[in-house]
Parts: sequence; structure tokens; C-alpha cells
Amino acid sequence: MLLPGGYHTEDEIAEAYQRRTLPDLLAETPGFDEIGEALEEALETGFFSGFERECDRRLLELLEKGAFPVFGPSPLAAFVIRREMEISHLRLLLAAKSAGVREDRLKKRLPRG
Repeated sequence: MLLPGGYHTEDEIAEAYQRRTLPDLLAETPGFDEIGEALEEALETGFFSGFERECDRRLLELLEKGAFPVFGPSPLAAFVIRREMEISHLRLLLAAKSAGVREDRLKKRLPRG
């Protein structure tokens, strides 16, 4: 997600992508070092499930910090994001169970598995 006023400009991100140093740039971002490692692994292996799991885990951490004001749209936005993630995880669980996926393999896909 690219937002104005973030740690890196769009040009820095585009340049890091072109030079194939995006995981390093992400690892330099405060609080995102694990995501940088997960992205690097995903780019090497071609499997992005670990990266997706790490992003979900980080988003849940940010939402739980409660750094939102009591009034305004922030609590509602956090609620909606949590519900969307919950629905996504339930879909994953149901599809995996119907496909006969082993529990240990399934836990690797969930952010708090």
C-alpha cells in the first residue's frame, strides 16, 4: 500500500523493484523487517504464502495496538478490515478442509497459525 508521507517515496520503491532490492528496502522500514525477509524468501522460491501470512500478521498487530482515536472513522475502518481478514481466513480454512489439507500445512498459511 503506497500512501503519501510514508517512509519511502514511490520513486524509491520503483527503483528498488527494478534493481531487485525491494526486500532490503522493506527491511529498512521500521517495524517491517520480518516482512522484508518473507518477501525475499518469496521472490527466491516463487511461493508468496509466507509473505502474505507475514503481511496479515503485521496488519493485525497494527490494528490491535489501538492507536486509533475513539471518535472518527478509524475504529469503523479497523472493524471492517478485521472482518474482511476473518472472512478470508474462514474461506481458506473451509477450502483446505474440503481438499483434505493437513492441519500443520494449513497453520502455516494463517497469520496466527
